[in-house]
Amino acid sequence: MRKCVGCRKVRPQPELMRLAAEGGKAVQGRSKPGRGCWLCRDERCAREALKRGEISRALRGKAEQPALASLLEWMALRSLDGDGGGGLKS
Repeated sequence: MRKCVGCRKVRPQPELMRLAAEGGKAVQGRSKPGRGCWLCRDERCAREALKRGEISRALRGKAEQPALASLLEWMALRSLDGDGGGGLKS
């Protein structure tokens, strides 16, 4: 369970997208090392998190705020976040 930085609701990890600080920028990816934050896959949460500066704050100033367009694109590319399979299935 993780808390969304936009709406502040606690949700299971598969429902959220993880952002991490990498090279001074916020990047998307569950497997990225270092400090991270979680965001619902909802445009309203993305807008709220950006408006309040929550992403940069959650990353403790190690990354600048991403553009809204980037967040929305990452939300659409769910399979690159580790949710779309690629793992072993029994």
